Amino acid sequence: MRVAHKALTSQYIIDGVRMDLTPEQMLQQSCGIPPRESAPSDSIMDESIDPDPSPVLYDPKALKKYLSLTVKAPLPRVIPPEYAESATRSALATALIDAIWKSGHFRLGNLAIEPQWKWDSSKVGAMAAFYRSVEVLCESTDYLGVKMCDFLYADGDGTLSIKARLPRKDREEEAVMDDEEEEQSFFSELPFEESSPRMGRIRKCPAFLSGEKDNWLIYIPFDTGAFRLGGSLLSQVSGLSGGLAMENPDWDYFLDCYEIVREMVEDGIVVSGATVSDGGLLTALGKMIGNRGANIDVGPLMRCYAQSDPAKVLFGEVPGAIIEIRPADFDYIDAEFLLQDVAYHPIGHPTTRIGISVRTQQSTGLSEILQALMESQAIEGED
Repeated sequence: MRVAHKALTSQYIIDGVRMDLTPEQMLQQSCGIPPRESAPSDSIMDESIDPDPSPVLYDPKALKKYLSLTVKAPLPRVIPPEYAESATRSALATALIDAIWKSGHFRLGNLAIEPQWKWDSSKVGAMAAFYRSVEVLCESTDYLGVKMCDFLYADGDGTLSIKARLPRKDREEEAVMDDEEEEQSFFSELPFEESSPRMGRIRKCPAFLSGEKDNWLIYIPFDTGAFRLGGSLLSQVSGLSGGLAMENPDWDYFLDCYEIVREMVEDGIVVSGATVSDGGLLTALGKMIGNRGANIDVGPLMRCYAQSDPAKVLFGEVPGAIIEIRPADFDYIDAEFLLQDVAYHPIGHPTTRIGISVRTQQSTGLSEILQALMESQAIEGED
């Protein structure tokens, strides 16, 4: 039997206020387990740390350097205590969107998550941050209708990793499916039912661009919030401090975005796809190009958000997705997004030449912002 860590079972007193539930009790409720009735034997006292609201000061001439750092940064990243809540929401959104690319037939409500905290309890504010992280995760999964099937806590450097998959009872019959096997299964098991979800272990669409120059790259933010750099991967790897964190996400809008993109993945509309999360839009694209390239224009996106700062749009961590589609499917996806009232942004096209050329509203372009970056680093593909 697994012995619960003290960090999970203790009573928390944060900023002088005694919390009603222990972290373990909150997590057990999210897992559908009756929480322990016994009173906590230990107490943990800590205080919250507020983020520095001053703007992040970046060098607009160093965007190539920033991208090189964010693409190579190890994940999951250490969570600053002052940004624990926004980082937790981001980690949840990332895990759920990462699952969107899998083969099979499922919807968001079929998924279950397994969070694992590896936490550094030695610093002031760390345990208050852990409590808030658990609290936010439980509230968010409850709102989204996502299940929680297990949770882990261990001493570590302060990271949170979340896996999203089908609950164990639905995974017992999972099998690795290639395209032919999946197609045969599709026609032999019609009609699909939400009560019988299936998730393969391989991706339905590739993680890397095709290089077809006429294909479109479409950016879909899964939230309506502003682009912010506080607590972002960019701020951490570049040593920048301060800045506002991501706002509370609009989970209702997230649900709408998820369902429409998931349907397009299942229908084979998506040629390739990537999750926009840590490091933002440009980092996701930097990992997506492989041995290809892309020409993108974020000027219209900046104007849509009334944003004059290209770094915020390129590296702000609004959760979302980049999908590559064929020109023939453009009218179809336009109609689908319009029908669901979901915003999408055509940002450019793939190229066969390695590198990313970025245009903004202020200039003709930050030419070859990423040129042959991948030659010095092997990017592992997703299975």
